[in-house]
Amino acid sequence: MSAGREADLRETQRLKVFRVAQVGVAPATARCHILNLSRAGALIDCRDGAAPRATVTLAASGFARDAAVRWREGTRMGVRFHLPLEEQELLAAL
Repeated sequence: MSAGREADLRETQRLKVFRVAQVGVAPATARCHILNLSRAGALIDCRDGAAPRATVTLAASGFARDAAVRWREGTRMGVRFHLPLEEQELLAAL
């Protein structure tokens, strides 16, 4: 685990989920799975992803958000939403 992730303090509670979603890196999109989700970001698993600091669009049932890739290890990456999810969007995605 990288030093940056060890020092990461969560601002919002993460919820474990397993949802199919789409991650887009203009102009392409790829299927992915959301493994955990919070109002501030998500952990996703995707073969075709993006490098850290890239902007992606994550779309799932109930929401679509632009996000910054914070880290990537293999097929997993952590993203932080540019705008937090509303409570109803988070509940719809569960």
